[in-house]
Amino acid sequence: ATGANLKDGILTIRTSKTGTLIKSILPRKLITAIKELSNNDLGYICTNTYGQPWTSDGFNASFFKFKKGLQDKGLIGENITFHGLRHTYATHLREENVTNEDIATALGHADPKTTNMYNKNVDTLKIQNKIVSIFDREENEK
Repeated sequence: ATGANLKDGILTIRTSKTGTLIKSILPRKLITAIKELSNNDLGYICTNTYGQPWTSDGFNASFFKFKKGLQDKGLIGENITFHGLRHTYATHLREENVTNEDIATALGHADPKTTNMYNKNVDTLKIQNKIVSIFDREENEK
């Protein structure tokens, strides 16, 4: 993503792949954490040591250095990627019964069919337990 900006609790990102503009409302807890960590008044979330927005190459280099440090400490596995984190996010949303169309919007997919690839790792038992709990709750209310 390029041009990530945070203003009034809304994160605005233009994707680098398709140029799609995505606006996301962030949870209050995340906004607070970002404000505490921010070293600039520009509204950018990720900045370099000069307080300027990252270039894609600069961010990737620093991310991989940071990732390597976490791996060396045994805090994360070796196979963590940006896409993997995005995939996990989409999978969790789907497990919470968020529709493919809404997930597509959140991810900036032009076509919700693209989002279907994230469904292969969905924990179907988790979803089925939610469905059964609805019926059990309704039964208990009678």
